[in-house]
Amino acid sequence: MGKIKKLCRNNWLLILIIAVISIFLIWMGTLKGGMHVDEVSSYLLSNSYYNIKLNRVDEWLPTSYLYDMVATQSNTAFEYGSVFYNQSQDVHPPLYYSIIHTLSSLFIGTYNKWIGLSVNLLSFIISAIVVYKIISIFTNNKIIGYITVIMFGLSISTIDNFVFIRMYFLLTAIQLLLLYVSLKYVEDNNHVKYLIITALTTIAGGLTQYYFYLYAVFVTICVAVILISLKKIKYAIYYSLTSLLSVFTAFYIFPSVFDHVKGSNRGEQVVGGLLGGLSEEKFKDYLDIINANTFAGYGKVIVFVLLFLLIIISILYIFNRKQVDFFKLEQFILILIPTCLSFFLISQVSPYQTSRYIFAITPMFILVVLILSQFVFTSLLKNEVLVSSVLMFLVGTIVMLGFTETDKIEYLYPEMSSNHQKIENLNLNKAVVITDKTFKTKSQINELIEFNQFKQIDFSGVSGLYNDDKLSKENEFVLFVEKNNDSESVENDILENTKFNNCKKLYTHSYFNIYFVS
Repeated sequence: MGKIKKLCRNNWLLILIIAVISIFLIWMGTLKGGMHVDEVSSYLLSNSYYNIKLNRVDEWLPTSYLYDMVATQSNTAFEYGSVFYNQSQDVHPPLYYSIIHTLSSLFIGTYNKWIGLSVNLLSFIISAIVVYKIISIFTNNKIIGYITVIMFGLSISTIDNFVFIRMYFLLTAIQLLLLYVSLKYVEDNNHVKYLIITALTTIAGGLTQYYFYLYAVFVTICVAVILISLKKIKYAIYYSLTSLLSVFTAFYIFPSVFDHVKGSNRGEQVVGGLLGGLSEEKFKDYLDIINANTFAGYGKVIVFVLLFLLIIISILYIFNRKQVDFFKLEQFILILIPTCLSFFLISQVSPYQTSRYIFAITPMFILVVLILSQFVFTSLLKNEVLVSSVLMFLVGTIVMLGFTETDKIEYLYPEMSSNHQKIENLNLNKAVVITDKTFKTKSQINELIEFNQFKQIDFSGVSGLYNDDKLSKENEFVLFVEKNNDSESVENDILENTKFNNCKKLYTHSYFNIYFVS
């Protein structure tokens, strides 16, 4: 207990900064008005009992059928076999979903955004601490560490990562942990604990998201090359074997990885991306994303200025015949190279150009910029207080400029609060979903559970509504129609062939147009 008190006393400002940012992120969570279909899938894949498909059609179902798929019940709590089975039928490994299932099992019958956001909050706290620990390898100036944590915690990318209920913030924390222990291992090879933590993080990362392997491979190669260059071949072999055995262990725990690579749509997309040739356009799209969401649109300026100043400093050092003795080049390379290579590879293989796929390497870019900035300004200004002041001003400016771009927070969906309220205010018994692809119905689960019953039909089965006994007893219902070429005619067909004579569009969300029929 005494050690904990001393640790807290020595790091009270870091704890305060992380606490304040955490409160801010929780507040952002309160503004989250809806969910992406993949966020709903996070709950469905975690809690649905040995089933991931909404494939019951042409029958009226109680909406408890949907609720049971996204929330645990007393007879389905802590059923991890179900989680592993569901993931074997999907395209992702099971660790994140097991965590969601654990929390859901502790709160039986609960389905809300806070279960997922609590996982993200814990992942943020771990990530922030590790970011601070990494920057501390390069400087003893605690202020630089605090500045780095602030830039990381308040970037649009981090906010978006937090409000997106998927595995990406957990992946961020795991990749940062892997980077940190790898940096420490390069610095001090005699500690077996670093190999043990490397093994655990590699297993955890592989069981969280397959993109982890792209990053981990480059980290392993860099560590091996650095250690070999330092004539520490034995330690390079230890690290490489640890990483390799950890990957095999992850495969053993979840062997469905092979089916995912060979047979899933994601596996085909990744392989297709690798074989389809390089795309400069994809790479530029991702550069634009990280520039806007992490550096407030000034990333190119920052890189140009840092490179220019580095050239000036290099010339001065060469002219004065001095050596750089306060910059840990090997550790910096270990951050820079895997980050850049995995960023490039993700830009080529990802199925869509969206921020989620690079959330986990965003803090590495922040670390690169802050480490270089600290080195540059320390070389030029020779005054720790002045360096801290300059960096505080620059980071504060970037953070404030970033807040002018809050429309770039992709997964907040504030407009969905009012849409959901419309459904609640109607207080109706029945809803009809018309879609040819029942997986799309997942995107409407948050709204459908507000009804007593719902029915799924495909477009060819619309005529079945004309003489539907249960529907004919209703004066009003809500119609969810998948957006396609036939959707506009469906409303007219229903009005012409049933007792209903009004069809008012309420809103559009995801794959569907939603109507109030009376």
